[in-house]
This record gives sequence, structure tokens and C-alpha cells, in this order.
Amino acid sequence: MDCSLLSSEMTNPIQQQLINYMLLSSNVYIIQNGHSLDDCAGARGVQLDLTGTTYCYTLEKPGGGSLDFDLTDSLSADFGEVLYDTYSINQTALVVSSYQCQTNNNAYGATYVPSDTIIPGSGYSVDNLPPCFFNLPVLYTDYTVKTTGEYVTTSGTPCQLRENTEDDGIGNYLPDNLASIFTRKFCIDKIGH
Repeated sequence: MDCSLLSSEMTNPIQQQLINYMLLSSNVYIIQNGHSLDDCAGARGVQLDLTGTTYCYTLEKPGGGSLDFDLTDSLSADFGEVLYDTYSINQTALVVSSYQCQTNNNAYGATYVPSDTIIPGSGYSVDNLPPCFFNLPVLYTDYTVKTTGEYVTTSGTPCQLRENTEDDGIGNYLPDNLASIFTRKFCIDKIGH
């Protein structure tokens, strides 16, 4: 029996789950419709039809704030290569798993329950993930709705959802960890204003 195959079949899902936790703890999120389909590749996004409409989905993290005119940043191309080349995580699978987890549970960060779905011989693959394997928050923004602060356009960023509440529905408001970052001061206010 070749134990190296068994080892990689068990190690790969564990590493992928650790990457998911690292991304969550680093406040990484997925933006739906923050960029046009024409600009999607340049924003390092993927075009997917998960809702009956094709949108651009990008992996992003908080930027420097309105003082830097930098509210949100797409993760670098280098990071995307590391995800895929080192950990066999493709962005499409990460987005689809996170989106399905969020919509099926009507909650951010629903818990992945390990089961027999990732044991060797179970058919586990990054293209056939168990529910909530990845569970990054998916934020529904709209780059076409021009929302601005005093100096900064907040369209297509988490700042666009800053004043929304749970009553607006999952994906249309910020989870607590992001709400504490995307405050009025971060999104809109400038020194001296």
C-alpha cells in the first residue's frame, strides 16, 4: 500500500480547512458584483451565475480606509497562485462553497461539520465539496449604484452595506467582524471633517 497517497488525501482537506480559518481570521470576504464583468479579470475575480444572473466575485480584504481612498483590496494574483498551486484551492470552488453555505443556512460563517466526506476513497475533491467546507462571507454590493461619502465612492465595497441591518437579509449587511472595520470613519470621514 502506498501510504503517501493516503497521507496526501488526508492532508489536503486539513490544509484547505486551515486556509479557510486563516482567511476568516484575516477578515477576507467575497464581493459579489463589486466590479463589472468586463473588469472582472483585472480585479482577479471569477464570473459565476449562482443566482440566475452572472456576476463578478472577488476575494477581498479591507483596504486603508477613506484617508487613503482605498476601502477594499482584491487579494493579489500571487496569493491566488499560492491558494491553487500549494493548497489546490480554486477560487471558483471557494466562492461556490461559501455562497451555498451562506444561502442554505441564512447565516454568515455557518459551521462545517467534518464527516466521512473527506476520508480517503470518499470521492472528496475540491470540485465536489461538502456543505460549508469554505464559509467566507459573501457581500452583495452593486458597483452600478453610485454611493459616495465626502470624497470616496463606496459603490461595490462593504461600505455600501455599512448602514444595513439583519433585516436587509444575509449578504446585504456586514457581519460583526467587518462592521467593526467598515465604520463611518473608515468609509467616509476625513481628518478635519
